[in-house]
Amino acid sequence: MTNNHNNTKRVLIVAVDFKPLQGGISEFSYQMAHGFMNLGAKVLVLSPYYSGIETHDDRLSMQIKRTWPPFASGRGLGIMPKIKRIGSLAGLTAEMLKTRKAFKPHIIYFSSMFPLAAFSYSEGNIVTTFHGRELSFYCRNAWLAGMNKRILQRSCHNSALILANSNYTKNLLIELGIDDLKIFVTGCGVDLGRFSNIPATENAKKKLGLSGKKVIFSLGRLDDRKGFDSVIRCIPRIREKFSDIVYVIAGKGSQKAELESLIARLDLQNYVRLAGPISDEAVIDYMAACDIFAMPNKETADWSVEGFGIVLLEANCCGKPVVAGRSGGVTDAVEHNKTGILVDPYNLKDIEAALVKLLEKPELAAKLGRQGRQRAEKHFKWTTVAEKTCREILKLAE
Repeated sequence: MTNNHNNTKRVLIVAVDFKPLQGGISEFSYQMAHGFMNLGAKVLVLSPYYSGIETHDDRLSMQIKRTWPPFASGRGLGIMPKIKRIGSLAGLTAEMLKTRKAFKPHIIYFSSMFPLAAFSYSEGNIVTTFHGRELSFYCRNAWLAGMNKRILQRSCHNSALILANSNYTKNLLIELGIDDLKIFVTGCGVDLGRFSNIPATENAKKKLGLSGKKVIFSLGRLDDRKGFDSVIRCIPRIREKFSDIVYVIAGKGSQKAELESLIARLDLQNYVRLAGPISDEAVIDYMAACDIFAMPNKETADWSVEGFGIVLLEANCCGKPVVAGRSGGVTDAVEHNKTGILVDPYNLKDIEAALVKLLEKPELAAKLGRQGRQRAEKHFKWTTVAEKTCREILKLAE
């Protein structure tokens, strides 16, 4: 694509989640912005103000406009934070309408759906992204689920192209009556450069005080759908075979107190560690140190589900095998018996058997980790995923 003024495509990205906010959707939004830029498009990102962005945006090589009021992130919010969130979305919508007139975009790209695409009308081509949870949770179980479903359908009606992060998400859209001919499955990606210099396993274990241990590692928000409690419940039987086992869980979330109580009840204080939130550098260290990465994710009673599971690819990038739940979009992220083992997330014996198998057969664990790295390099580089998707979107403006 040429870069002269007449041919340059203008893309307005409206992102509720954007860096420095952590999470898969934030990373997806950020990588898509780079994908458009790499193809020669002029990009303007609209995203709410978040605490701590004062120096962040100045370091990015893209134009970002922050909107007011700030956005209240997180789940399980009380009434006032929810009201503030609605106010933030209203401010973002107002700024989008104002900016659209001045910027005159060829593409208006919503990196997540709720609720903005429903209130935008095309003076340019609207593209909307779905990540899974908004379909399973908000349209089935949440308060005002019927209204949320109508917002979803209106968003899809307004959109020239609909992006789904996995085949699971695509199938949910079709179940909700969305035309499959408008849906493009993007997949997700990993930043391979971040995982280009992985410490040796024993060196990482020594650094973290885990020398001589067999290590299972989990990373993510502490909530029910991740299945971390299921791994904890497996540890008493696993330690009968491996007395040197240690299970480390990194992250924060609403389930912390419940996990602490479970650890105490099972007398596993010497075998299970809650590391809390950790830095990007520490993520690499723990990934390098672990023998297995575990996330036996499941669909919960309130329909919360894992839309893809980027962290599983990240573990593979570090040469580690994964044990993951056969649920949601994770079946796109993990190739069973090739890059990890998919388990029944509701069956503790199935989870335990997978973990024990990989601990007993380190050569198999190494093989799955190696194949996972190769698969990520071939199919899941962010530059590949984002540019493939952005090319498809830019066809709308030809």
